[in-house]
Formats: sequence, C-alpha cells, structure tokens
Amino acid sequence: MLAALISDPEERRRIARASGIDDATLKRYAENKTKRIRLHMFWPLVAAVPQVHRARLTALIREEFPDFSLDEAPSAIEPAQLEGAERVQLQVYERVLRAHATTPLSLRFWAICNIVMSAAIEQLDPGPQPTGVKVVLAQCISNPQGQAVNYLRETFLLGTLPWRTDQTTPLFLGAESLSGYAVISGRPAICQNLRKNPTFLPVRQEEYEESAVAYPLRQGERVGGSFLVVAAQPDFFTPPRLQLVDAYTELVGLALRESEFFAPDAIQLRTMPETSVQRAHFASFRSRVNALVSASEREVANIVEAEQRVWCQLGEELMNLTP
Repeated sequence: MLAALISDPEERRRIARASGIDDATLKRYAENKTKRIRLHMFWPLVAAVPQVHRARLTALIREEFPDFSLDEAPSAIEPAQLEGAERVQLQVYERVLRAHATTPLSLRFWAICNIVMSAAIEQLDPGPQPTGVKVVLAQCISNPQGQAVNYLRETFLLGTLPWRTDQTTPLFLGAESLSGYAVISGRPAICQNLRKNPTFLPVRQEEYEESAVAYPLRQGERVGGSFLVVAAQPDFFTPPRLQLVDAYTELVGLALRESEFFAPDAIQLRTMPETSVQRAHFASFRSRVNALVSASEREVANIVEAEQRVWCQLGEELMNLTP
C-alpha cells in the first residue's frame, strides 16, 4: 500500500515533507528493505497520508507490527484529529533561518513568506481533495507622517481551491476585520463559524469563507500585522491546528523588518470599506503606477517603489470614505 501511495513523485515528496521521513527511507519502507523500523515513525506517516487511506494503512501497519497503536501517539498528533496536526517540520525552520540570514533584504520578505505559507498550506490542507484553506499576511501600514497605523494591507496570499489567490486582489483591512481585532488586542481572534459568529467578533466574510483565525505578528510589545487563516468549512480549527497556526505565525513574522513593527499606542485602526468598493478603486491601480514611472520628473526609482506609493494613496483614499 505504501508503494502505491508514494508512486507519484510529487505525492511522495509531499508525504516526506509532512512526515519528516525522507524520500529514500520511504522507498526502503515500501520495498521492505529496512530491517528494523521504529514504531514512533509510523505516527507522522499515518498523519501525512490523505485521510481516505489512513484507516486502511493503520490496519495494515498493525497487522505487520502488532505493538503499534495510535492510542500512544504524541499529543501533537492526536488520533481523533490527525488532519493537519503535525508539528512544523525541522526542514521548514532550517529553510526560513537560512533565507533570513542569506537572502538580500529586498527579497527576504517574499522568500520567507513563500517558504512559511506554502508549508502551512501543505500541513493544514493536505491530500488530493482539499478542504479549502487560505493563508493571508496582513501588514500594518503607517500613515504618510509615520505617526499612526490606520489600516492593514494584505501583502501575501496563498490558498487551495476554491480560492484562486493568483487572481485575488489583496484588500485593505481595518477595525471591522478579524485581523484588525487581533492587531488591536494583541491576541488571537478565533471564529469557528463566520455566518453565526457566536462570539460577536468583528468579521468581514468573503466568498467561500466559513471559519477563520487571526494571530498578531509580534516583536516583543510591538505589532507588525496579523497572520490570517481562513477555511471553507465551519469548526475547522481544532486545538492541534491552532497550535500549528501559532507556530507558523512566529515564523512568518521573520519576514518583516524591525521598522515594520509598531508600538500599541500607534495602532489606531479605522474602518475600511466593503470589498466591492475597494475593487472599484483598484481599477485605476495600473494606470496610476504607469503614470508615476513615465513622468518626466520621476519621483520613484523603479516600478516597485511606484506600486508601493500607489497602494499607500489608495489606502488613504479608501480610509477617508468611511466615517
């Protein structure tokens, strides 16, 4: 059965990353070339395979290794909550620390976000039939005077179907959002059912979203934004998954520069307009960027700087549309 599960190279690499068992060892297991297998290695392996195969794989392992029992699994991999319950793998920490130390400053944000958020998606929504999970980094944006943070901007998004994050325009968020609440309060905000919202948290429910959590990005007492995770089913965030989101929040915070964290008294979030209003404003984004780049008296060094300036202009305009 293991040979069949790892016959596809991409799936084999995914299982290897999720379980912490390298490709070569997985092949040896499947070919029965390993004389002695430590039973604790089976726990992360069972958790890493798609849910539809776990019961059968567990039964076969027990048949071959009678001493194996999921009842003795570590607390990080509880038998009743195996989906996405693995700890962050050591390889992810190593890659993030290497990127933080060696990547040029101009590219470090994108490098670390890509590593961390790709790994988070793989662990939170594994298998060929995804539940649907979206991860979002929402950063604090200070006003032009640099004196206060009035809103957040989604600066990195990644998701599995039904989301197509390559076609999603990042939004501005404020006090009306779960991310905004996490930033203002400095603590996690968890809503297991966005439609019913039994805890009366500030939420802005977008298409496909059923449950969500937002954790603040902290550096000591200062806050740089939030790590938002949204699922396409209610009650998605079991305790092991919340522990996983917490760990990934700490990692993705390394993508931000020290100057991008703000003291609590500088956090003065306003309410940002609804999504349809924001998207209408975004229609002018590209033309405004091109105008800055092609101006005879160039005020920007490159297109990246021009885009950042236009985003700031749009944020200020949208903020002023609400009371």
